[in-house]
Amino acid sequence: MKLSLCFVFFTISTGSLFAQTTVDKLRLTYDEEQVHSKQNSLTVSNDGQLIAFAFDDKTIKLVNAVSGKTVRTFRGVHQSPFDLRISQSKNEVVSVEGHSIVILDSKNGEQLAAIDVAKDITRVAISYTDNLLAVGTDGSEIYVYNLSDNAKQVQKISGVSHHVSGLDFDPNGGNLLASFKSGYLGAEPAIVYNIQSGKVIEELRKAYYHFVQYSVDGKSIISCEGLPGKIAFWEYQISAKRYNKIYDQLNLVSVSLYTSAVLKDNLLMSSSVDYSFDVFDISSKEKVFSTKRDKVKLMMAPANQGVDKKRIYPLHDGKSFLINYSNNNVTQIYNIEANEIVGFIYADANDDLVTVSRGGQIDGSLEAIAKIYWTERNLLSRVSLDATFDKYYTPNLLAKILSGATISASSATLEQDIEHVSSITLTLAENATGGSAPVTSSQKNLELKVQITEHPEYTTEVRLYHNAKLLATKKSLGNSTDFDFTASLNNAYGEENYFYAVAVNKEGIESEKAKLIVKYQANAEARPKLVALIVGINKYKNPKYELNYALTDARSVAKQLDASSTDLFAKVEKTELYDSQVTKESILAAFAKISKNINEQDLFVFYYAGHGTVSEEDAENEFYLVPYDVTQMYGNAGSLKDRAVSAADLKELSMKINAQKQVFIIDACQSAGALQTVATRGAAEEKALAQLARSTGTFWLTAAGSEQFATEFEQLGHGVFTYSILEGLSGKNMASSTDGIITIRELSSYIEQRVPALSEEYKGKSQYPASFSFGNDFPIQILQKK
Repeated sequence: MKLSLCFVFFTISTGSLFAQTTVDKLRLTYDEEQVHSKQNSLTVSNDGQLIAFAFDDKTIKLVNAVSGKTVRTFRGVHQSPFDLRISQSKNEVVSVEGHSIVILDSKNGEQLAAIDVAKDITRVAISYTDNLLAVGTDGSEIYVYNLSDNAKQVQKISGVSHHVSGLDFDPNGGNLLASFKSGYLGAEPAIVYNIQSGKVIEELRKAYYHFVQYSVDGKSIISCEGLPGKIAFWEYQISAKRYNKIYDQLNLVSVSLYTSAVLKDNLLMSSSVDYSFDVFDISSKEKVFSTKRDKVKLMMAPANQGVDKKRIYPLHDGKSFLINYSNNNVTQIYNIEANEIVGFIYADANDDLVTVSRGGQIDGSLEAIAKIYWTERNLLSRVSLDATFDKYYTPNLLAKILSGATISASSATLEQDIEHVSSITLTLAENATGGSAPVTSSQKNLELKVQITEHPEYTTEVRLYHNAKLLATKKSLGNSTDFDFTASLNNAYGEENYFYAVAVNKEGIESEKAKLIVKYQANAEARPKLVALIVGINKYKNPKYELNYALTDARSVAKQLDASSTDLFAKVEKTELYDSQVTKESILAAFAKISKNINEQDLFVFYYAGHGTVSEEDAENEFYLVPYDVTQMYGNAGSLKDRAVSAADLKELSMKINAQKQVFIIDACQSAGALQTVATRGAAEEKALAQLARSTGTFWLTAAGSEQFATEFEQLGHGVFTYSILEGLSGKNMASSTDGIITIRELSSYIEQRVPALSEEYKGKSQYPASFSFGNDFPIQILQKK
């Protein structure tokens, strides 16, 4: 059993199986076994717009703090970086370990330079006005490098006989601040150097410095000083040359050893080696906020204490700060105005990146969200964040948190929502066999039973999934406890048929999945075919909704699917609907016809290029695909209900399609007449599509809310989203794996990387597609050998 890690309140515990954090009355937890690699370092660019995370498997991940998206991943750098920094220009990422420095290009991912210094590095700083890197060592030397000039050394400062315990650039430029110490009695002055000449500008008083740093505005110098049993924070006001004691602590039994601090708006924020985060009001000289500490107290600091990374970083809103003092995979977001932790970022060395608000809202990939849990304080039960997805999924959550936007739910609401989560079992109807151990059947059809064992009175719906695709749903009335389902076994993914069931409570929170595996022993079924429904609309009955490129995009996708290798599909069957052919009735009729002639092993692809919208007049904020004859997209919920295809319709249509493998590609563009709605409706559309994809257990590739630009079409012949899909399906730019098989996950990953780059090039701003991969992976194309 592993010891628990802590995010906010750190506790050494031998009675818990899970790492844990506390959000109000709940704990945010994750299983260490599900973590790909432990996070060991963190940094933020000076403007607060880029975040870099480092992990034990030598991975560094660069994240855009505005969009919340991963923009670059570096592999094979350092095993456990002592520190990590982003340059002032944001073109370089600096990783430091031992006496090794590696400088990486944030634009193309290449290594720019590697530096080896004679002594171990103890402190690192990045300048705010020039692209300079300062490095302090345990041999008293300070080196300064110009990152814009191939990391050329431009200054070396030496002459002090003790290691560098503090290092910081003046935010206003020109100077470098350093402190030094050798042992418990090694009081030395802190020194301000001129960077260009290396000469001493000013000496501060002698003290035993844990660190020194400039305030955010550069008008003060903050220091943490002390001996075992006594710690003091001081502010040195530079222009007045006056010292002001901010806070001191005297405790011979237990004392925090602070390693970094940030002074802003009269508040001093500081992190400690005992895994705590404290905030001090320098006017009242009182501690106004604190996270709980490790129960194991350090009675004295090691002689070289101060060899530590910076741990508090301002974000771009100027009010929020990232904090990670315990090197686990969750970083806290502290808001200085609210004086509280307002959110968390879970990051891993793979593609996992999740933002969680203090009220329980979540944003990230489903695979990552499923690894994190809410649990009660007694840790006897827990609820996956995945189970709260339908209610709490919030696109662009990090941007919302940093913008100060009001987020409706609260932690109290979350606590109430997960209080009555159902518990269920899934078995074969003829016996009590259930669970993850496989059972065997030679019969194609079988009966399954779902039983609600806890809180049936709060349950509203039971869902059964077959190989991750939604098979059927049943409403729960009153205190119903038993639900019967019929399933048809197949070998679409091999002989093992994977079933799971969930029950949904009145608050929209799901139970833990009840699972069952049935091995289907039968002869191989017919070769699969590809069945596609292609819809494209340029001309609308209302001319102000007309689009320019949807028809070309749709026809090109239809042509590309025709080129699919016969090595993978026995044949390709297509239904194409364009312009005035596209009505709600024609789409429903096409789905009905397809559902009668499609088999479990087949692949179904639905491609839609046209308008999509969320009706804010609906209480549910329903998402709609907008056919040709809808003449009013906004302000007329009745027209949409009658003539548009809703998310509920799509869910029902998907469920009736027998194919286990389904892909929905939605290029829901906006015309010039609808551009004013894009900003407000884009996130709502993304949320609706994410909920739809997850509830059906199918794959969705979407560009909801995107804008059309003539320039991209003229140069590419398509919008960037569909252009990327066509590239991926053709195998261009390494979209496929080396075996020549393109799987749906590989296509999805390619589009996620390709669309932002293309949109930046042709539109001048990045567009991020939303892909929701909630089913099992499968081949979608085999490339023809040349």
